[in-house]
Amino acid sequence: MGSRTEMIARAVKMAIDRLLVPIPRDGSPARQSNLHQRSLELDQLFLKTGRPKARRGIGCQKLGQRIGQSSKTAIVNYVYNKQKEERSFDFHTWITVSHSLKGRKLLQIMVQSFQNVYGSNRNGDVEINEFMDVELISEIRKYLCGRRYMIVFYDVRDIDFWKMVEPALPYYNNSSQVIITARDKGVAEFCQCFAPTHVHELQPLDGNNALKLFYHKVLLESYNDLPYHLKSCLLYFGLLPKDHYIRCARLINLWITKGLVMQNGNADITTLQEVAEEYLDELICEGLVKALDVSPSGRVRIWRIHYLMHDLILSTCQEMNFCHLKTREEEFKSHASARRLSIQDISPDDPQSTGNYKKVRSCLVFNMARLPNPVLESMLLSFHLLIGLDIEGSCIDYLPEAAGNLLLLKYLSLRRTTIKTIPMFIKKLQNLEYLDLKYTHVRELPKEIYKLIKLRSLITNYLEHGTNRSISSFRGAKVPEGIGCLRALEKLTAIDVADDGGVVINDLKTLNNMRRLSITGLRRHKVKLLCYSIETMSQLCSLSICGAEEREVIELEPLNKPPQKLQRLYLDARIERLPN
Repeated sequence: MGSRTEMIARAVKMAIDRLLVPIPRDGSPARQSNLHQRSLELDQLFLKTGRPKARRGIGCQKLGQRIGQSSKTAIVNYVYNKQKEERSFDFHTWITVSHSLKGRKLLQIMVQSFQNVYGSNRNGDVEINEFMDVELISEIRKYLCGRRYMIVFYDVRDIDFWKMVEPALPYYNNSSQVIITARDKGVAEFCQCFAPTHVHELQPLDGNNALKLFYHKVLLESYNDLPYHLKSCLLYFGLLPKDHYIRCARLINLWITKGLVMQNGNADITTLQEVAEEYLDELICEGLVKALDVSPSGRVRIWRIHYLMHDLILSTCQEMNFCHLKTREEEFKSHASARRLSIQDISPDDPQSTGNYKKVRSCLVFNMARLPNPVLESMLLSFHLLIGLDIEGSCIDYLPEAAGNLLLLKYLSLRRTTIKTIPMFIKKLQNLEYLDLKYTHVRELPKEIYKLIKLRSLITNYLEHGTNRSISSFRGAKVPEGIGCLRALEKLTAIDVADDGGVVINDLKTLNNMRRLSITGLRRHKVKLLCYSIETMSQLCSLSICGAEEREVIELEPLNKPPQKLQRLYLDARIERLPN
């Protein structure tokens, strides 16, 4: 048995051999890879053959093996739906011809489809099951008599099919059309013996486009096989710029605040964060998401998706009106009902740089080294129902007062901005669950932060100027007394306790839901008090401790009952001996 690479290569070669493109009526090959161009070409062919000199025209598509929506079905669908929209015919119907749909049964299905359109049975209470073949043919001709009709017979496999159907179709010079799709060239050749027939044969794509189409089909099938909740999570990648790397935590927290992550009843998984990480693992296993950076403990930190998957997600987002993108090069049409906004590049001089976003629930900003404060403030004023606001990496130095009116806000990320202080109106955001101030210039939090009793994640650590990225380079923000009132906290990274008299460390013991804790500026004489607080954190998985000074000695001997779920311990201090 060959390697996986060889298997894929063989599959791609088979796909290349089977992928097909149109040939115009004059027989010259038109090797077009763009589906829209194919559809336009077929449509033009259809219009040219729609008024034949003979009494009725037949258009046959002869294809190789079935390759799904990417060619045969999509092209015929396009022509059929366009003619239906333009009302070019008095009557339209689409009949899928299966293996078992032959002879008498096929005629019965045709009569039923006509009855569905016209809503009547011309023979009163007589059931079509009792009709003889001649009566079925007569019934079909009565329906079509004097009408300009278009009938699609999809996926015909039996060359004798036309022998049964042809007598039922009346001959009139009214440009009626019959379109047949088939896998067997013999079907088209057989039809040519009985009526003016235009065969629309498909030739192989070039290797590059065939490979793209092959991957697209695989990815589409993988996406369609996903359960509903994973489809919704995956669509959030449509908010990202192409080839953009994203932190795992950034997207997972958006999933959680948008209510996409639900407890699954697994007793071993107690938090939404863990459930979301399971979702991520499933997407990775399906090959739809790629992990680029994994921690030593096996946790994914950075991920991305293939550009073909990104294209597929974007097209799906556009069809579903899932999101609204603003870029310099390209922009989806703004819909008043759009719930998600992704700002990837805007011009402050553009009058459309902000818009009416009253119904937007999530807003993400990317690659905005220059985001003028007036533009940001105008945007914030237009948000009425916003739940998530992520302006990571934007060049803003303060949070506009308009942000205080976002009363439904659950997620706020100001990471890597130049903001220096947290305004007092932060207390108005009492639904806030996630606040990210990492790598900002915020060094101290106001007491108003304690009004945010729903806060589950508070990230404040910053990198000291001119230092490397060792643990000792990070510092946490100072917090006032009273942090114990934030009992919903699961993640606190980091707070600085260098100047704390012991009150803040003591308050930590009430945070029983804590799963990740980071402390900086710890002094030797406060270690015992910290250990007492840590012992109450039964859910703690990760603990980071940094001494106040380089030579600060940290002894963990007082930690008699360490949390049973503790998996990661980071110490940046002098240790004379390990705890028992």
